[in-house]
Amino acid sequence: MNDLLISSTKRNAGKTAIGLGISLTSKSKIGYFKPLSDKIASKEEKIYDEDSKLFKELLGLKERREELSVFYDYAGTLREVATHTRKREEIEKKLRERFDFVKREKDSVIVESSQSISYGAFIGLSAGEIARELELKTLVIAEGSPETILDKTVLCKYYLDAFNVALDGVVINKVQDSREIEETVVPDLERRGISVVGIVPYEKILAGIVVEDLVDFLGANLLTGEQGLTKRVDKIFIGAMNIETALGYLRQHTNKAIITGGDRVDMQLAALETSTSCLILTGGVYPSPL
Repeated sequence: MNDLLISSTKRNAGKTAIGLGISLTSKSKIGYFKPLSDKIASKEEKIYDEDSKLFKELLGLKERREELSVFYDYAGTLREVATHTRKREEIEKKLRERFDFVKREKDSVIVESSQSISYGAFIGLSAGEIARELELKTLVIAEGSPETILDKTVLCKYYLDAFNVALDGVVINKVQDSREIEETVVPDLERRGISVVGIVPYEKILAGIVVEDLVDFLGANLLTGEQGLTKRVDKIFIGAMNIETALGYLRQHTNKAIITGGDRVDMQLAALETSTSCLILTGGVYPSPL
């Protein structure tokens, strides 16, 4: 397997999930690299990317999670380049050095771009520039309505062409009507010289989050209900209204999280009478023992 850059037509199209799927099913020893972080997290004074953490854990990578990216402050780096306090050549050098570091003892590396194919262009870290500098094969993840997929994918090809980088393949992700995609989108893309290498169906379970994710994202204190950490959350409601109005909404939806004040005992009890996955209590107020 060649070193591969994975980018997308839009944010949250499924780059990370597709990259993990490729990595976990490959018989090769795969590394991971995300030059420009866009999902920044920190722990014990270390800054890292959430996607890097995920790949490190699932692939058993030896590198520290903060070593799997190079740049974390896009706005700050952009200002440095704009004011000539940092040169593009310096960025290219760091990009190559970190890639070579990650590549050690690996058969190939999955390189993930940020957000979309053009994000990071001002400082030379868009998908096209990364693929050109590191001599990578390219895979674009497309998602959305048929017309959006066609427009954005063709635009991606034009963008990569500007850097003399080939678009080697497209995966159409989160597909709910495969017949329409196969009969209209795929033939049109292939007529334009764009190879569709995969069509991945929409799976509701992959589109949502679980209670444990919310606890981690919020840094929340879990008061009770450890057995419910794996419950899905499909809807999030803010419980700031009166009970009569709230109940009408609460009964319409299942697998929901309710954000409400720790002192709103009435809202908490009403939520628990319906299909609620978790309560998120605000204000630093602990709930009533009831």
